[in-house]
Amino acid sequence: MARVRIGCVPYLNARPLIYGLENEVVKAPPSTLVKLLRTGLIDVGLAPSVTLFDSDDYVVVPDVCIGSRGAVRSVVLFHLRRLQRLRTVVMDNESRASVALLKVLLAKKHGMTPKYVPAWRLSLRRSTYDAQLLIGDKAMLHRDAGRRLDVGAAWEEFVQVPFTYALWIARRGVDLGDTVERLCAAKEAGLANLDAIVAGQKVLPKRLARRYLAENIHYDFGNEALFGFQVFNRMCVDVGLASKEVAIEFCG
Repeated sequence: MARVRIGCVPYLNARPLIYGLENEVVKAPPSTLVKLLRTGLIDVGLAPSVTLFDSDDYVVVPDVCIGSRGAVRSVVLFHLRRLQRLRTVVMDNESRASVALLKVLLAKKHGMTPKYVPAWRLSLRRSTYDAQLLIGDKAMLHRDAGRRLDVGAAWEEFVQVPFTYALWIARRGVDLGDTVERLCAAKEAGLANLDAIVAGQKVLPKRLARRYLAENIHYDFGNEALFGFQVFNRMCVDVGLASKEVAIEFCG
């Protein structure tokens, strides 16, 4: 059997999922991972959950995800106007799932469809935009004045279910061998070694990084998380971000 090619995002919240597998993994931003997965250059990738909206040719590794049940800290809308008055929102497109989640929240919860502008690292105070979605380290380290909306917290308040940002997604028909078991084992090892993961990163203050991984990010894709994905999928269909509801098929 040929070696299974694994792709993963290069972010702190993914490190517990590849603990012990670091040297076997191709690291790339989410949009690149999806392209690698679609073209067969990797066999399984930690890709945005909304990737499942694109095709029926994917299956999912069970029991593993990057998700939140409340405040997530790393997906934040910074806004100068009240939400009800937003006209233009600058979008950090590193995470398609986070972008879709914000659009769903503004449309379904607030009845709003502002203009969305893709851009990178624009300073809210130096622009004419009303709000800016930041993702990852940028969101947690951002210090600009103004209001802020933790998108994970807003989702939980709205529907009282978890949100799933990323899943291990594989191409249907690929022989993964023991990869599913190895990815599940890597997650368990990573969660048991959070202190080592925190010590090995240099971007965030250690206390913030430890709290983020232990409290804000959830890694189990169980029944409640699956139901939350289905609720989100239906809302995406309602607002035109998905063409149909998806029935997740698990591999392994």
